[in-house]
Amino acid sequence: MRKDIYARQFITVEEDGVNAYSSLPRDPDFYRKLPDMPTPHVENLKPSTMKRIGHAMWYYLMGWHYRHEFPRYRHHKSFSPWYEARCWVRAYWRKQLYKVTQRKVLPRLMNELDQRYYLAVLQVYNDSQIRNHSKL
Repeated sequence: MRKDIYARQFITVEEDGVNAYSSLPRDPDFYRKLPDMPTPHVENLKPSTMKRIGHAMWYYLMGWHYRHEFPRYRHHKSFSPWYEARCWVRAYWRKQLYKVTQRKVLPRLMNELDQRYYLAVLQVYNDSQIRNHSKL
């Protein structure tokens, strides 16, 4: 399962896993031959920082609480609520810092450096898709 980067209201669920473990056809002609379908109406979800924080807290607290029920289970992230809380606080302060220190970067990329560079969104080094669903 993975969250879709481009359409955040979707997730991908595949029985055998995603990326290299996906059982979807790899031949581009398969997809080219598919019939055109109308684009479905998708209602965008309203982002809510408080809901996100609440869901994250519940997720990690339950993982930490039930850690002894599944002693051999290994998750790709820590379930320590203290560690996760530190990460969220650090991320908040970094975001505030970057608002100030990098405020001129986007205008420069869009004006002075436009058409000279391409930005590509990459996965982080410890992304579970890379670690668990890629043949490295």
